Amino acid sequence: LVLLANVIDFSFDREVLFVDDSFDQIYPRDSEQDDFWRSLFDGYGGFGQVFEHPAHGPSDRTFLAPQVPTLAELSRYQVLVWDCQGSGYNGSTALVNVSAINRTLRSYLTAGGKLWLSGRMTIGATLLAGNGIAGDFIYPKELGPGDFACDFLKLCSTSVRNDKAADPKNTLREVNPFPDMPTVYNEMLVDPTKLSPVLADRGGVSNVDAIFDPIFVENEQDFRGSLDSLYVYGATGDVFFNPPQPSPYHGRLCAVRWQDPDPDREHGRIQWFGFPMYYFFDDQAQDTFNKSMDWFREETSPSQSRFRGEP
Repeated sequence: LVLLANVIDFSFDREVLFVDDSFDQIYPRDSEQDDFWRSLFDGYGGFGQVFEHPAHGPSDRTFLAPQVPTLAELSRYQVLVWDCQGSGYNGSTALVNVSAINRTLRSYLTAGGKLWLSGRMTIGATLLAGNGIAGDFIYPKELGPGDFACDFLKLCSTSVRNDKAADPKNTLREVNPFPDMPTVYNEMLVDPTKLSPVLADRGGVSNVDAIFDPIFVENEQDFRGSLDSLYVYGATGDVFFNPPQPSPYHGRLCAVRWQDPDPDREHGRIQWFGFPMYYFFDDQAQDTFNKSMDWFREETSPSQSRFRGEP
């Protein structure tokens, strides 16, 4: 029996990698979305250099099959800022490859890397459909141990749903700080000029993930670290329609973050937004981005990277 070992040095010698995991759309065009994210990094101004990985190529349509970052590539970066349009091209994204088909993202995080994941249908894009190549976008989701979104994003819930634009009153108009908790980030409001004409008439963004049943992981005996509830869903029907049309999505949790101060922590910091950042007013998005980056940079990467139980 011969075993071949591929040894990877987790140098973490670069600060940040932006993974553009979106397939080109009309609203927004690739150039508009790229300019938005680059403006956030420029506005923050805290990084010497920002590296990019365009999963579908420079125009977001060069490659139908996403170009998936390797573990050797990711191992150089302290923080991944990952923006994912879960539907990709026929449901295929770099995210489903590194989280469900392969264990790349698990290995990166357990070695001490950090991740901010945002976008549309991101939970479905961490679960594999029956065809073995695409995300599973049949909602609601029940997440438990073994699922990437439970093990690493801490979204252990018996009901995660996605609005899917089936009902106009369920689109996302704004996100608000989680009630009765210390405010981490300020509220953000969707900029209607960034929406397609159809969604502009409806008042908000579609295909957003939200947590309907409580997250149970914090009650588990072996839970480590702390989990912050960040934003709740401001549904269009409740905040835009006149008279209001109550939405079951209104007030549902749609953003969390996790950290563990233990030097021998299970993995690096994570932050999950179940919605795409692009559609919010630029100044509000910049404020949230700046505070997020400050939080990630508080945690230093391990001086000697190692796997903690990941094959």
